[in-house]
Amino acid sequence: MLNLKRPAQRDADAARAVSRTIASTPRNGNSSTSSMPDWVRSQDPMTRRLVLSVCGEWKSGKNYFAFGFPGPIYIHSFDKRIRGVVELFQDQKEIYICDYPSPTEIQIAESYEETKISQQSGEVWDWFVAKFNESVEKTADEGTVIVDTGSEAYSLRLLKEFGRLKQNSSFAYDEPKAEFRALVRRSQLGTNTVWIHKLKDEYSKPTSPQDRGHKIGRKFAGLTDFQYLVDANLLAEREDLEEGGSVYTVRILDCGVGRAAEINGTVIPNDYDMLVSTIFGDE
Repeated sequence: MLNLKRPAQRDADAARAVSRTIASTPRNGNSSTSSMPDWVRSQDPMTRRLVLSVCGEWKSGKNYFAFGFPGPIYIHSFDKRIRGVVELFQDQKEIYICDYPSPTEIQIAESYEETKISQQSGEVWDWFVAKFNESVEKTADEGTVIVDTGSEAYSLRLLKEFGRLKQNSSFAYDEPKAEFRALVRRSQLGTNTVWIHKLKDEYSKPTSPQDRGHKIGRKFAGLTDFQYLVDANLLAEREDLEEGGSVYTVRILDCGVGRAAEINGTVIPNDYDMLVSTIFGDE
């Protein structure tokens, strides 16, 4: 049986180091060297906790896969599509849900008035951050945090900043991106965290002012460098059979822990135990 308990204490200490250092810095800006980190020899065993991004089309089994992780489970729900799936698991493990208004719901409710959208999005974002931190603390020893979806959580942060999702200066994205990255990195303080993401249309680059590009496929929807903040990036897929029924699988796009690059591109059944066995090997 795999040990899926709390990650190494060193990881938790490192994640808290920045906030401790900032808090101990005097107003004159001269920090005390006693609050700074020092060398620590790496001797920790392999930690079998996972921070993942799972993307896929609608009805590709993303939620079903995430609910298969160990409980207790804390779900941050923007998508409102977990009903009908969560009921299959709620008698097997403790599952807690926090529902938030989605970015689209906020835009409609505020009649697309940017100032009101920004204010309302800010209130929802701040509440999400507080509840996310709480859920990570609650799963420090065991359990799973699920964000459904990370695509909408990132859009919410952008709405807080701009009141709209398009026609914003690229230079103005630095602050919301930095804050979102910091939130994602706090996932490392928990045992398991699953960030579910949507896919969106991908278009070719315009070749002239009149050319708007044409659709060439589908791509990840969310923070552009999110893939570098997690242990592994997965794609949930569904194949519909001619004789009826469907086969649900998960493709490991890339992995940075356990067997790492050795398993990139591997397709496995939509199953948590199979994923852990594939990444860390059988014991």
